[in-house]
Amino acid sequence: VTDRGQLLLFDVTAGGEPAALSAADASFCADCTGVAVAGDLLFTADFFGGLRVGRVADLSMAGRSSEPAEMVVFEDVAVAGDTAYAADWLFGLRIYDVADPSAPALIASVDTAGYPSSVAVDGSRAYIGESTNGGVLRVIDVSEPSRATEIGSIATSQARDVEVRDGLAYVADGSLDLVGGLRIFDVSDPASLSLVGYYSSEGCTEALDVALTGSLAVVACSYG
Repeated sequence: VTDRGQLLLFDVTAGGEPAALSAADASFCADCTGVAVAGDLLFTADFFGGLRVGRVADLSMAGRSSEPAEMVVFEDVAVAGDTAYAADWLFGLRIYDVADPSAPALIASVDTAGYPSSVAVDGSRAYIGESTNGGVLRVIDVSEPSRATEIGSIATSQARDVEVRDGLAYVADGSLDLVGGLRIFDVSDPASLSLVGYYSSEGCTEALDVALTGSLAVVACSYG
């Protein structure tokens, strides 16, 4: 977990009782809002600081991106192979070649109609979650990253996080246009996205994050 420039480590082997192990200053980012690990590298969305790459072993800086605009607001990052995908709240999707982690190079940018706060990648598609002024889940074809293009979208309530597996997108929704919770969308056909499942409870109307493990979707809720 990243929190205000720190990397926090937890032991979750006990399941119901996560144990805090350590906290370390992550000098490679000032405001870590998203994190992804690939091998021995740690990729962070550093809010105003862009895409930063650190080494897992000692949290030292490996490299950082040169920003494509005067102002960026990176809120999340996903990595697949030598490509990193950043959700830029002010713009849309930013795609980087990170084959050389010391110098991430911008490949393409996709301007979306909303304000992205989360991103996930599955196969040849990237999935953007938007939460400001109305939630939207967007599907981007990244089979050729340099020619990335939006191929589908569907309204949510306030998509704060998204994970994708086996043709299903799991969205952690806040309460805005609708009551929040976990929404599950069939994304197998981007031209015809559909809601196939929904979970909410008194303690989880404001979902913040979601992770998948085995047959479980684990949801973080702000009030529960």
